[in-house]
Amino acid sequence: MAKDLPYFQFEPSEYLAGDISICSLESQGVFINLCCLYWQKECELGLSKALRRFKQGLIQELIDEDVIKVDEDQIVISFLDDQYNTISERKKKLSEAGRKGGKVSKPKPPLSDTKATPKHLEKRREEDSKEEEIKKYNNTSIKMKPKASPLHQDLKKDFLEYYLDQTGNEFFWTAKEATNLKQLISKLTFSIEEKKEKSSAKKEKATDEEIVSSFRIILENLPQWIKEKTFTVAGINSQYMNILNGIKNGQSKQISNEPTDEEIRAKWARILGEE
Repeated sequence: MAKDLPYFQFEPSEYLAGDISICSLESQGVFINLCCLYWQKECELGLSKALRRFKQGLIQELIDEDVIKVDEDQIVISFLDDQYNTISERKKKLSEAGRKGGKVSKPKPPLSDTKATPKHLEKRREEDSKEEEIKKYNNTSIKMKPKASPLHQDLKKDFLEYYLDQTGNEFFWTAKEATNLKQLISKLTFSIEEKKEKSSAKKEKATDEEIVSSFRIILENLPQWIKEKTFTVAGINSQYMNILNGIKNGQSKQISNEPTDEEIRAKWARILGEE
């Protein structure tokens, strides 16, 4: 394959719209290298061999984000498999035609359905199928999952900015954090919809704005011990109920420009004391 066809189809727009775009830049670089190695090896590449070239954590990130798959220790890159199979079939047909002297006999006029025998109908179906495969080859392109939702990107951005503001350091985002963020979004969605159902006695879906707002409230009300010991999305996800109960019980500061009841009482106490 490397000699017969040293290139594969690649569309930047499909790449930027796929799940690969939410992976770290290091993992994206590994993915491009994996694609080249995979194609050169005729789409047969063992996981153990890939791990000798690239860091396990970066390959695991690609697996967790479903950018690549692993089947019995064999790496699977679907869009390259599609191209390889289509091209191989086309080469086979051309080779068979070449053995016949390169002459392709003119097709006989198709028989009408009433005159065609089962054998003729089966042959016609095979020819139609081959035509579809050729069309598929001509339109082959990278097929990846849709880009991660804007909601996922917004929450990730909020956390990274908050972490930087609180610690003065950049946070190292991993596949584990991405997975925990997805779980956290599900928990936030459930909590919001449950609250709506209790207040209005009917089911209403949580909006992205409500989820973003709730996530920001959680960030601003994180207990100090979480910031000191497990200041990660995974840590927030694992302690979600404890953080939520703390907010409900007023054990953490609320995000509001309005003074709390305690602040109002303290203010009046100072005023009366001064008088």
